[in-house]
Amino acid sequence: MDPIVRDARRRLVETLRDAFERDERVRALWEAGSAAFDREDEWSDVDLYALVRDGELSDVLDLAEEALRTLGPIDLRWEPAGGAFARTAQRFLRVATFRPTLFVDLLTVESGGLAPLLERELHGEPRVLFDRDGVVVAASCDAEAVARNAERMRRDLDAAWPLFLVLVEKELGRGNLLGALGFWHGAVLPRLHRRLRLERCPARATFGAHYARVDLGDELADELEALALVASADDLRARIARADALHRRASGAA
Repeated sequence: MDPIVRDARRRLVETLRDAFERDERVRALWEAGSAAFDREDEWSDVDLYALVRDGELSDVLDLAEEALRTLGPIDLRWEPAGGAFARTAQRFLRVATFRPTLFVDLLTVESGGLAPLLERELHGEPRVLFDRDGVVVAASCDAEAVARNAERMRRDLDAAWPLFLVLVEKELGRGNLLGALGFWHGAVLPRLHRRLRLERCPARATFGAHYARVDLGDELADELEALALVASADDLRARIARADALHRRASGAA
């Protein structure tokens, strides 16, 4: 990693760690995302999870924003509605003086929502910055639950697959390439990613293209990249059969 980027990451993380460690409302703080998988690089953002007292989700996000303002003005601020998981809140923050890709993705969580964030297959090994109560310990996913969900997803994906291929073909037949591409990139390829993941890494079936090269291997990733790069209507028509063959192989129908 570029030394300048490494130092910038360190400053962001240490600024938030210091602010949170001084506040008893924050019980633990750890790095997640690429850091938890030991795959951070100069393009990685800073993913942080903070365990907070009940009722303090938004207040701790405000505390983080205040702390980051000591490094410079905030030029990006977004808080997704509803939170990514139960009993969580999330805010994306970027300091204007840092490179645009080096933003902070901070998730606050109450104790009742902690367990899903510590599933090793999904979130890696937490890089703990502090833990007052000793509760931030990764655990494996429930294998039986993963298997049940995987079987349900397989049935659903296999049943719907021909329908979405037809939707692409319909729009091509109408001369509506934009509509065909919408179904292709919005419905067909995401379902193909999920179907392939169900055979290789079912716990991460919903990851889409994220970590696809790591989880699926170079050969499959190359095939998926080729399917995604469409230059014309004729090009898309040729890719429908290729995608179908890949899906049939995954489902055992080939």
